[in-house]
Amino acid sequence: MLDGKAFLPKGYLPTGNLVCNYIDGKDFTVNLAQKLNNQTILIGIISNNQSLVVGQTYILKEYGANSQFGEYNIYQNIGDLRYKTTSTITGELKITNHNFNKAIPSGIFWFDAINSEGGKIQVLDGRFNREY
Repeated sequence: MLDGKAFLPKGYLPTGNLVCNYIDGKDFTVNLAQKLNNQTILIGIISNNQSLVVGQTYILKEYGANSQFGEYNIYQNIGDLRYKTTSTITGELKITNHNFNKAIPSGIFWFDAINSEGGKIQVLDGRFNREY
């Protein structure tokens, strides 16, 4: 849910509207996107340079070389809007299952994020179960 409203991937994007990557067992991303008219809305969960463990909860904070963070971006013709987690505006990612044979992780997440003007959004009750 995004600010209390359901958010589901939809619309055509060349890379897909629900993408999961887990590169070398250390760099993990889940992106959910909506393409509507002249804008693309993207929710991203990223973990850099860390193997993820089933059952462990990771705090989503600011971007860094060895960090986990959340982002919400609106890409549009009149200028992009970017919201990110920070050291004080945070969230959580929990890996609930990982089928290594089929390369399918499952998890849940939530986060609050702010933009450079102080605007805030809330992503609640997020979940994924996607092949990488």
